[in-house]
Amino acid sequence: MPWKDKNRRREYMRKWRAENRAWWLNYRPKQYEASRRWRRNNKEKRLAWLREWMEKNRKILTEKHRSWIAANPQARRRIWNRWYRANVETWNLAVKNRRLKRVGVVSKSDWESIKAKYDNRCAYCKLPDQKLTQDHFIPLAKGGLHTPENIVPACQSCNSRKRDTPGVLFIHKIDPEP
Repeated sequence: MPWKDKNRRREYMRKWRAENRAWWLNYRPKQYEASRRWRRNNKEKRLAWLREWMEKNRKILTEKHRSWIAANPQARRRIWNRWYRANVETWNLAVKNRRLKRVGVVSKSDWESIKAKYDNRCAYCKLPDQKLTQDHFIPLAKGGLHTPENIVPACQSCNSRKRDTPGVLFIHKIDPEP
């Protein structure tokens, strides 16, 4: 059997399947079911093998991935857009944490608890049902840290107007009456 030459092997298998079509149609579903059953019963073993295989073939996989991206820019963009729409908050937090060079990290669960603490309202204008953004109560430019204790939810309008003003002064600017 010509196993070493891919094209000859492919041609041989096509001929063999054509000649043994009835047997092949009966055998294939049984083979697929046996494979599924083995994978289901040996998840850890399969994952260990897969990790080892991917580590050994990392360069080849990376090159194939890069060439696919270069050949399929529209498909890549569609995949990215679908993922981004489903994970926009996660992405924004990751970008922000990366940009702040891990001075402090605000996880998604931290952000959710901060929003809940403020009843999902802007910390400055108190309006409900706004798209909330993370604002540093003490601005980073004024020595504040990127930590959950220094983050408050702010609507886009308040966050843009506040700029690098400390939160206490901005609250007085919005509502001078305490």
